[in-house]
Amino acid sequence: MAENRGTMGGFAAVNKPEGIIENCYCSTQLSGSQFVAGGFIGKNDGGITKSYCEEKTKKLSGNFAGTRKGKATDCYYVAEKSTKDEEKDCIISSDVLRAKENCKKLGFDMNEIWEYAEQEPHLRFQPEKWMEQVEIKGQQVVHIKNMQDLMQFAESVNAGDRKSINAIVRLENSIDLKGQQWTPIGYKRINAFAGLFDGNGYTIRNFVIRDDEVMQKGFFGYLKGSVCNLCVDCMIKGAGNIGALVATNEGIISCCGAVTEIHARGQELNVGGLVAVNAGRVYKSYAAGKVTGKALFVLPLAMAASAAVLAFGIWVVNPFHSAGANAVYQPIAADPGQTKSNVTYESDTQNAGAKHTLSFQFQEQLDASLSTGECEINFVNPESDDYNIVVELQISDKDAIKLMGDAIKLMGGTGRPEELQSALESADDYDPEKGRVTIAASGTVSPGYALEKLTMSNYSKIHLKSGEIKGYVVLVPFDPVTNDRAMVQSEMPVTINLID
Repeated sequence: MAENRGTMGGFAAVNKPEGIIENCYCSTQLSGSQFVAGGFIGKNDGGITKSYCEEKTKKLSGNFAGTRKGKATDCYYVAEKSTKDEEKDCIISSDVLRAKENCKKLGFDMNEIWEYAEQEPHLRFQPEKWMEQVEIKGQQVVHIKNMQDLMQFAESVNAGDRKSINAIVRLENSIDLKGQQWTPIGYKRINAFAGLFDGNGYTIRNFVIRDDEVMQKGFFGYLKGSVCNLCVDCMIKGAGNIGALVATNEGIISCCGAVTEIHARGQELNVGGLVAVNAGRVYKSYAAGKVTGKALFVLPLAMAASAAVLAFGIWVVNPFHSAGANAVYQPIAADPGQTKSNVTYESDTQNAGAKHTLSFQFQEQLDASLSTGECEINFVNPESDDYNIVVELQISDKDAIKLMGDAIKLMGGTGRPEELQSALESADDYDPEKGRVTIAASGTVSPGYALEKLTMSNYSKIHLKSGEIKGYVVLVPFDPVTNDRAMVQSEMPVTINLID
């Protein structure tokens, strides 16, 4: 069974034991593998009442909740068809919600909170009763009227100004940030926002978060105060705790909404439409949009080299210094696509007998475009490493022959010339499942650098067909001084999604 590398939910990723969620809903499309995932909540250890989610994604860990140690009362997963009760979730068909009289029977307050609608979502909040009434008397209020006011306030909180951290804030207009990079308010726990932020029914839209150094991604990073009557519309990319409105909530969220597009990638991800991790209270709020996640491998360099890689002379790795201790070989050019990375891993000193053990990061599921030849890898060579790394993407001879036919014999530098291919096929011990063809290879990636994409060879682009195939990411270390190739290389199986 595949190891889960993250938690994902259409509304929230994690509801902690102290977390409470009431009268909320989501209509969020989820996609990703190796996640504990539920349509509404990924992992519920707290309490959820009178909430529901609409079926937008198949093959979740659970329907309403991915895992459940906590309690869910009057909570529903609305599917297209089949009305049935399961041990984990109460599944109802969308036909049930299309009948107005059924909504009240399900436990929803149709007098003060919810209303019936002909179109989806069939249950929604009553507009005239949705907003939280906020009365502020005799207190100084920070009025935010435009983008400049908002940016100044956020910068002040993140700089540690205690007056701003504990302020009462009122939004006076909807604000369009026009695609600007947003640094979450209170992205460090020490500067968590602890005041009151009243959105006043307005929306903050068109902001983007993709800073790799910020691991609490949302309009708010850490929230210990209250936010109400606020909607956000945004795009977020990267790793960490990701929620459109709040990354980590230890306060109160009420009458808020999020329309978001989230593309998460990394390790130990917590990804939710509205909030990532809830350890406070959330009520009368919603989330909609699209949430995708890609778990990344951490691969130790000191893993044993695969027998399949060493099966034929073309892939055998020779020892260092075959021409003498001071030999210097022709270097492999640095990959022009590498960029400086902020991700670091400590050397593994616990691995007995391992002379050199480090962790590398890359995606487990790779999307490759046959039109552009670009294959998303998101590889990171940590700064603590002392080798340049070449990244190769390989497929088995069996798959290559099936997909390319005779073209496999014409792949030149990325595969084998015709004579070598014929010689291999005539050998008694030749196994097409163990032989490999390299369809993409990088230049060297230096320590402390990252590589987002590999470029496939022209023959691979032309002759491969769209579909999903099994592949292998092979990491080949080179000494940066002598350019020697290391004795040990590492590999990991991946899934390659070939897209026209």
